[in-house]
Formats: sequence, C-alpha cells, structure tokens
Amino acid sequence: MGQIDQKIAIVTGSDSGIGSAIAIQFANEGATFFIEGGLPRTTAGL
Repeated sequence: MGQIDQKIAIVTGSDSGIGSAIAIQFANEGATFFIEGGLPRTTAGL
C-alpha cells in the first residue's frame, strides 16, 4: 500500500514535465486519478 492509497486526485498538465511525473508517482503510490494533458498521443502511455 502506498501513502495515498484509496485517494482520488486530478492531475492537470500531465502530458509532460512535472504533471507527468506526478501522475506516475500517484500511480505508484496507489491513488486513483484522472489525468488531463492536451495531446492524446502524449498521455496514452501513462
């Protein structure tokens, strides 16, 4: 279990940079989250 297991988050700007890193970390910590980027091709891998 991660530090934010069973929490819900919205991550904006997740198609690159800090937003992408935060989305990946939230996934590793067990959070359920919604990502919003801008370019579907860049968020497809998250």
